[in-house]
Amino acid sequence: MSSKTKPGFYAVAIGRKPGIYTNWDECKAQVLNYNGAKYKKLANHHDAESWISLNVGPDVARKAMDDFLKSHPVYGDPTCTHIPPADPAIPPSTFINTEPLPSSEPRAPAATEITRPASSSDLQDENPNSPLIVYTDGACRGNGQDGSVAGIGVWWGNDDPRNLCERCPGNQTNNRAELIAIIRVLETAPMDRPLIIKSDSQYSINCLTEWLPSWKSRDWKTARGMPVLNVPLIRYADIMLEERRDYAKQPVKFEKVLGHSGEIGNEGADRLANLGATRPAVPDRDWEDLIQQVRARMSLASPPHPTIPGRSRNLLPRTKSLSPAPRTQKSSEPTALQPEPRLRDLDGEIPSEELEVYANCLLTDDEFLREAAEEGLL
Repeated sequence: MSSKTKPGFYAVAIGRKPGIYTNWDECKAQVLNYNGAKYKKLANHHDAESWISLNVGPDVARKAMDDFLKSHPVYGDPTCTHIPPADPAIPPSTFINTEPLPSSEPRAPAATEITRPASSSDLQDENPNSPLIVYTDGACRGNGQDGSVAGIGVWWGNDDPRNLCERCPGNQTNNRAELIAIIRVLETAPMDRPLIIKSDSQYSINCLTEWLPSWKSRDWKTARGMPVLNVPLIRYADIMLEERRDYAKQPVKFEKVLGHSGEIGNEGADRLANLGATRPAVPDRDWEDLIQQVRARMSLASPPHPTIPGRSRNLLPRTKSLSPAPRTQKSSEPTALQPEPRLRDLDGEIPSEELEVYANCLLTDDEFLREAAEEGLL
């Protein structure tokens, strides 16, 4: 009987070696019999990186991705950091967006300001107060036809390690590639800086600035009552923009640039997108799960109460001692009954970070039996 196990990527956030693994045996070696292990199977390595970042932070996630790409170079292309010269055998018109703009919606101005928070990064420009400027582009060969292939490009600068060239996941269209290129910036750019995203896609800019409010009010229908295309991608980008605006207090500005006009950043993003279209196909991402991850981040982003360093807030630590509490002499004076301490009010869901700390305080079965014997309780 053939195995029905779907291919995937295993993200280990807590284990012997946090990282991204391509099969269960590698993952099992990191989590089996490891107290408090935390891991999950995801559709692709980008989602695995995002999940690790959510659970243990962006620094661990970045190292996990770096180690993964070193071990599996097929998923990463070192040439992406350097902009290759234009290939004269591929005419630029091959990759020009041929998907029409919805004529029922108004066009956006050349630059529109929005806002959202992302995760911190060690990569900073010389002036920490200046905005980060990045170019994005999507490319699709045979757009709108069977067998089309699409790629995404993100250009920060020539030979910049932040540059990205990736295959567009899922359905292969130029508009999806353009949106996903912007999404990859929102996922990877530092949150402590203003951000300027330059794109030659009027469609993507309109989606995220002009049309979004009316689409929401009409339950994701156009002015003509037709279903909006690419809703999962737009919703994910929208909530990341909300996160940056409401939690990181950092603005994002979208600027429309003229494609194939000789502007170095746009040309660089275009070539990276073309290169991404040559890479192996990848499955679509779980956009709804990604949306829920951002919501979880925002729910945990409220300012914490003062705590002891290293201890999760609002958490009553679980002791590993089984020794009975010392008895105190009863007072002759009547006193009001004191409520028993408890972990925390359970009116709402306990944040996963607190449950993780609590779980790590619990004894294993062997530790419990050994300590019970030492205390004379067995």
